[in-house]
Amino acid sequence: MVMYVRVQLSYMQPEWMIDADHRILEHLHANPPEYVPLVANRLGLHLAFAERRVDRLAQAGLIMPVTNESIFAITRRGRDVLDPEGYDPDERSRSNWSVPADV
Repeated sequence: MVMYVRVQLSYMQPEWMIDADHRILEHLHANPPEYVPLVANRLGLHLAFAERRVDRLAQAGLIMPVTNESIFAITRRGRDVLDPEGYDPDERSRSNWSVPADV
């Protein structure tokens, strides 16, 4: 029997992140840059929900807008969340992961 385990790296992944955030990061990593409506459609998310999650990820510096439109790409910090080998704890402090609760 094969068992799959998803390892959650609390030192890498901000505590406020949910599964949809990780899926958005993975999608933007594989398909940069991308319109938020297309991300929502391809991931099966409601557009308003995807827009809120993208705003939160952008405020945390994990993704960034590429234009004045709703086009986003993953940042170095976002790739660090996806790739634990690329994480450098001396480069980032825990306080860098804070995001206002109202987003």
